[in-house]
Amino acid sequence: MNFLSKVTISKCSLLFIILLLISCSSSEQTLFTYVTAPEQVTIHWKDNQDKPYKQLEYLRTELEKSGQSLAVLMNAGIYEPGETPTGLHIQQYETLNPLNTNSGDGNFYTKPNGVFGITKDQKAFIIETSEFENNDSDIRLATQSGPLLIQKSQLTAIAKKATESEFSRNGVGVKADGRIIFIYSSNEISLNDFANMFLKAGAVDALYLDGAISKATTPEPGKKIQDHTDFAAILAVTEP
Repeated sequence: MNFLSKVTISKCSLLFIILLLISCSSSEQTLFTYVTAPEQVTIHWKDNQDKPYKQLEYLRTELEKSGQSLAVLMNAGIYEPGETPTGLHIQQYETLNPLNTNSGDGNFYTKPNGVFGITKDQKAFIIETSEFENNDSDIRLATQSGPLLIQKSQLTAIAKKATESEFSRNGVGVKADGRIIFIYSSNEISLNDFANMFLKAGAVDALYLDGAISKATTPEPGKKIQDHTDFAAILAVTEP
């Protein structure tokens, strides 16, 4: 059983959760969609010793020690060796890694790429990298990745074309009412299928975060999260 398959009734009463379990010949695989308010979302890269958290479990223990009740943990944008974000990382109004406007190979550099963020007044946004203007005093958190999957309720050109390569994937979207959609698939699916999941969930904009190594969980208090490939930034959803 995938570790995402357990959700408590109390969490369901606060946030809209869909868990779709799909059985296959070898194991049970999970598609996971979580919708939440912007004020419940935070982003984390380094601890108070200036070292990347790397593991969801390390961040879980730190946040629980501070008295927070966790609903979701998920890796954020694409990153480089040494667990450094490939692009923009803003945490509590501070830019810890700058916007990346370079060209290159791979998903991050596939145009259009973009930025997911939340402003000081708790408005979530997803915007093309070329249109992003950084003002630390206005932006509470941000992560950069690529490619964009949906813009103004329409699949992007790359999302329409990417129907063959299949990987596990995770991403983020924003609904018309301002709520945030997180989707994780341990099931290997195409980028096109993944983008259409956001359309069906009501996203007006959506951004691909990562694939193949992606992980997400609804943590149980005090219960260890299984080890995984080390990450850079991690997104957290806390309960009010």
